[in-house]
Amino acid sequence: MAGHTATTLRKLQRDVQHHVLVTNGQSLQQVTRHVVGTARVSADQRLSIYAEGYRLRLVEALGSEFETLKAVAGDAVFDRLCRSFIAAHPSRTPNLRWYGGQLAEHLATTPPFSRRPVFAEIARFEWAIGLCFDAADDAVLGFEALAAVPPQHWPGLRFTLHASVQRLELAWNVPDLFQARDNTPALKPKRARRAAPWCIWRRDLTPRFRRLPDDEAWALDAVARGVPFAGICEGLARWVGDDTAALRAATLLRTWVNEQMVSAVQVDDTDDTGS
Repeated sequence: MAGHTATTLRKLQRDVQHHVLVTNGQSLQQVTRHVVGTARVSADQRLSIYAEGYRLRLVEALGSEFETLKAVAGDAVFDRLCRSFIAAHPSRTPNLRWYGGQLAEHLATTPPFSRRPVFAEIARFEWAIGLCFDAADDAVLGFEALAAVPPQHWPGLRFTLHASVQRLELAWNVPDLFQARDNTPALKPKRARRAAPWCIWRRDLTPRFRRLPDDEAWALDAVARGVPFAGICEGLARWVGDDTAALRAATLLRTWVNEQMVSAVQVDDTDDTGS
């Protein structure tokens, strides 16, 4: 009897969960018989209140995570895009902090929101800011560690970027919208002629972001791929020429270290150009 009761309870839990996530006539019929109605509130109404409360909580969580998107879209449109996302991507985690990671992709591929590409780009930027804030507390490389590297080992040096470092290509004035989201009158979305490289990282526990020159964007991506210092110098020559490529690489490295974007350096002891 106890086993039968446990099985029945599990089925009831699954039916209620399915109704909350799906909310259609069939799911309503499955669970209504388990809910007691009153003269004032029917079983259908009670279930509807519960299901709507679930959605409102998710909309609220998304609004907290994507404040700029909400400000640009407006309350009504933001509510619709959230409900569209919730229907397509029910929450799979008990921690609402991680709900919303697929929102940018959903907005980019789902009409009518895909006809406003700035929505997806804002969502991608704001999610990256959140990931930057929550990234692991990696070590931060200091200049003394670089000064200790023998000159003959520099060509083979490889650097590890801080866990918070992220790269984005942005075609809209999303960073400006992010910074001005509380302004009145609100800043309007504006599209550039071409997408520009941006970097997001954390310095002193605070997320930061800036637009990158094309050569720095390439170099930062090369570092992330594990390209050694000599390879970075060689690649930068496309922008600044062979004579100043090493100086440009060293200047960029100094900037990254100063901005706490590098967590470690790997020295290849077998790379001895003097041998």
